[in-house]
Amino acid sequence: MLLPMLLVLFALLASEGCYCVCLGHCSGMQCILPIDVVWDIIDWNQYDPPTLWACALVCHSWTPRSSHHLKRRTSLTIRSKGQMNLVGSILASRRSRGLYAKVQLLRVIEDPEKPFAHTLSFCLPGAFLPELTTVILEGADWTQLRPHVDFFMWLSSFASVTSLCIHRSVLRLTDHVRRIIQGLPNLKQTPEMTNASFVGVKPTSVAIDSVLIGSNSPLHSEFHPDIQHQDLPAG
Repeated sequence: MLLPMLLVLFALLASEGCYCVCLGHCSGMQCILPIDVVWDIIDWNQYDPPTLWACALVCHSWTPRSSHHLKRRTSLTIRSKGQMNLVGSILASRRSRGLYAKVQLLRVIEDPEKPFAHTLSFCLPGAFLPELTTVILEGADWTQLRPHVDFFMWLSSFASVTSLCIHRSVLRLTDHVRRIIQGLPNLKQTPEMTNASFVGVKPTSVAIDSVLIGSNSPLHSEFHPDIQHQDLPAG
């Protein structure tokens, strides 16, 4: 804990003009820290926008690295439970949630060793992703490890989502796909996606590959440029 505290202290003292920590860019002042230490200070605070702004104002040697972390992301990919928990904690904090305020596309790639996608709606507060319109779910296999019933209820917090792509996944049409469609309040359903299309469908798991539900989004092509979307299988 001592090292992080010292790193933050260096940044705050420098931002107050106590000394220069750059490598010769500010003339007439003695250089103190090498650039790799400067980067360590900035990288340690990459999820803390107020401290990043303080770092950016130290001098122009600190600005590029700080600005890189302050960029508002328009897409977000989650590949593990650890990443999901980290993003969830960032969104839960008023101090840091602005880093993801401009995210338009969320790509969730399931980890076959430690599945996590079935808990996504519990861990990510969708209300703090106000511009999210497109979700891509890849590699989910819910034949054994299934979402809790509340998973579908919490999907309602993702009110801005209008497009969902399910890619290379194994789900139950009635228990999973139908409830996902019902849970996302603004997912624009085509006629074949209504409840009537699930009448008589067997409660068995089926392979779903590149199925698009809702409105077509140009954001899909950035991640799946060669994929042709398919209809839902009959089950």
